[in-house]
Amino acid sequence: MSHGHKFRPETRHVPKALDKIYLRVVWQREPIVIRALDGSRVISKCSNVFSSFIQAEFNNLNLSDWQTPETPVKIFKNVADGTFFKIFNSLPGCWDEKYFNQDQIIAFCEDNPELIDSEKAVIFLCIINPEENIIESRPHENLIIVSVSRDKDGLMVDKDSLDRPTVWPKEVVNLFVVPKYQ
Repeated sequence: MSHGHKFRPETRHVPKALDKIYLRVVWQREPIVIRALDGSRVISKCSNVFSSFIQAEFNNLNLSDWQTPETPVKIFKNVADGTFFKIFNSLPGCWDEKYFNQDQIIAFCEDNPELIDSEKAVIFLCIINPEENIIESRPHENLIIVSVSRDKDGLMVDKDSLDRPTVWPKEVVNLFVVPKYQ
């Protein structure tokens, strides 16, 4: 189940025994599935969902995406210090298997509000331009980090760079959500 991009098995990341473990699966009582969507919604236009704050940079990301079928997700929490790139790269699979479109992130937030609180962020990879493929050696060129959290006024959403060099400490526990392919 790719997002319309060519599957390139030669570029799949397969974790090795010596790879650092950045994430652990969060136990889920029930599977979480993002409903089938038409891909028409964009974050900058969803103040009804992100009622507290939408980072202004989302105004430059108003490309509608593709229709998506129901998409099961896996949720992880960080257990080691790492950059966004190292954390997401530690997951098995190629970059094409690790991201959502904006409509899917919006739907996840609408349907799973109990997972988003003021203590942690819920972090997603999001495609910038659905018309372009992800280049495995340079995924930051077409993928961004979308971080959703909650304050007293509701949900807030921020954008960050996949290649940002900041190391996120394991003591600041966040949830990382990716499509479930295995």
